[in-house]
Amino acid sequence: RGGGEPPSASGRPRRSTRARVSYADYTDLEVDGDGDRAGTRTRGSRRANVKATGAPGARSTRARGGVGAHASDEAPADTEAEFKAEANAATRTAPAAEQAGQAAAVTTTARRTRRAVASAMMASNAGAPGDAGASGEAGTGRGAGRSAGEASGAAGASAPTRGRRQALNIARSRAAHFANYGGGSDGSGGDDDPADGDLVDGGEQGAPHHWPGPWSTAMAIAADQEARKEAREEEIRMDARRAKFGGTEPPATHRWTPARTPADRARPRSCPRSLFDISMGLLVKHADCVVSLVGVPDSVRRRYAEALAERRKLSSEVFALLGGAHTGELVAPDCAQIEEAELREVLCALDADRLECLELQHCGRGLSDSVAATFASTYAAHGGLPLLHTVRLGGAYRMSDDGVASLLSAAPRLRTLALNAVCRLTGHGVDTICAGVGESLTSLDLSHSNQLKDADVRGGLIDGLPALERLNLAGLENLTAKLLMDIAVAKGTQLTSLDVSDCHAALTDAAVAKVCSSCTNLEFLSLDGGEKLTDKSVRAVASGCKRLQELSLARCRHMSAPAICRALGELTDLRKLSLNAIPAVDDATLQALGNVCGASLLSLDLSWCREFSEDALGLLTEACPRLRRLAVWGCRQITERFVNGHGLEELEVAGHHSFGLR
Repeated sequence: RGGGEPPSASGRPRRSTRARVSYADYTDLEVDGDGDRAGTRTRGSRRANVKATGAPGARSTRARGGVGAHASDEAPADTEAEFKAEANAATRTAPAAEQAGQAAAVTTTARRTRRAVASAMMASNAGAPGDAGASGEAGTGRGAGRSAGEASGAAGASAPTRGRRQALNIARSRAAHFANYGGGSDGSGGDDDPADGDLVDGGEQGAPHHWPGPWSTAMAIAADQEARKEAREEEIRMDARRAKFGGTEPPATHRWTPARTPADRARPRSCPRSLFDISMGLLVKHADCVVSLVGVPDSVRRRYAEALAERRKLSSEVFALLGGAHTGELVAPDCAQIEEAELREVLCALDADRLECLELQHCGRGLSDSVAATFASTYAAHGGLPLLHTVRLGGAYRMSDDGVASLLSAAPRLRTLALNAVCRLTGHGVDTICAGVGESLTSLDLSHSNQLKDADVRGGLIDGLPALERLNLAGLENLTAKLLMDIAVAKGTQLTSLDVSDCHAALTDAAVAKVCSSCTNLEFLSLDGGEKLTDKSVRAVASGCKRLQELSLARCRHMSAPAICRALGELTDLRKLSLNAIPAVDDATLQALGNVCGASLLSLDLSWCREFSEDALGLLTEACPRLRRLAVWGCRQITERFVNGHGLEELEVAGHHSFGLR
């Protein structure tokens, strides 16, 4: 280099060496004290190249494994006597270090020790012995040269300099934090040792190490989150039950034993499909290939229309097949894709002597006053539609009172009329209904027509409709408690069905008491959303409506468990019951329900009720052998133990997060 370097004490020119190390994932650092050499031995899954560059003719040696760094150092080469002295010193110190356990099979991970070892490992004396070996091999005989090279290389590699000793000390001091002392009997760990990949904290075998980094911390939190959440919810439920019982422990519930072992076989999500359902699915899938429905019974047509609407495939072409002169019912659960001209064409092509039912839902796009007038004028020449007894129109937002009058003029013997969510209907339209078909009408549905007020419906509902038996006023927010009491008094015992869900202003304890005392023949009663209702309403229902078969008390949050239990004791013929989102429903409520209504109950809704236990629900299913549908939406206390363990094979459990809808 330039003018060269000054020679050493022995007269030889100094050679500078540069070591380049590429390493694999794992490294073993150990000191061999066999009396011949001392140094480092690297182990890994790949080989690392160690090149010593110096004077011309120097050879490159290869070492297995490595420590994953690029280290370079320049140091003068010592004389042969100095090499021997350092080798003898290393030979004497190596057994002592091995006995002290400083370098016994320490297996480190390259990712953890890269920075520590790369900053310290210096291979400063790798050049001179390699040159000697090269010279020996290049001599007169290949065997003699190889022997001389190997001997010289071993001696040179075993000569630890000060930098190498510092590197070994640093590696030993830091490796204990990352390493696994899982070696064999010879003190060195094998490549196929199953413990090599398991990190332990501080060399303590068997305890899993959680490295304090953001990823490990996040994973540990995620693993414990569900268990902590369940424990916290259980603690909250127990605190609420203790508070309800005056700070004392709640009474122990009876233990339920599953009728079948949940772990044996998961309950099937659905029953095998019938041949009819399979055929219906094929017809729906290939609806564009169906050319005619002539000769198909009306009941099958209805099922087909419902299946098409469920899959959003009720197009104008398919809708035309549902009509025609050969049908007695025109049922379309979803007319959102039907235009006005297409609807007019189908309505005017019906058989006036056979049509009995007209049901069009979501028909606001196609049904207008002009379509209704055309429909009425078409059949007026034939004397109207004498057999038409049911008309259900949903979402007809373009039809006004005039359109209602046109439809009623074509159906003089109408018995069932449903105009739900007809936003342009006014009091004049209600009076038209009462005047046109009031004598024969037995069922009226004006639900979700929020624009109607007391004055709009008072005259028609109280003074007209003498044969009315079923009344649906759900969602009429402007309906008052006074009007509800007047209707109950006027209709009295002839009412068998009353739905006043979400009539917030009308649902009071006084109004419910008047309804139950006047309408004693009610078989269906819905009081959903009665936020003002208390235990007085529950007692009024139990004492006045003994014939109830369907009762819905969803979202009546101020009712207590004892009042509900007493009410259920009086209603022995209940078939459908909804206690949705009532916080007071607990184990005692379910026990009372099973004792009283167990033989008749078919459907039960306990969604968002979280005070009852899974054991109480299991005992209820045993007491209700006819139960066919159970809704438990939001009931997080229900587990696979109940879903797969109850003994009712025909029970449909709706709402469980892992079971889903059957």
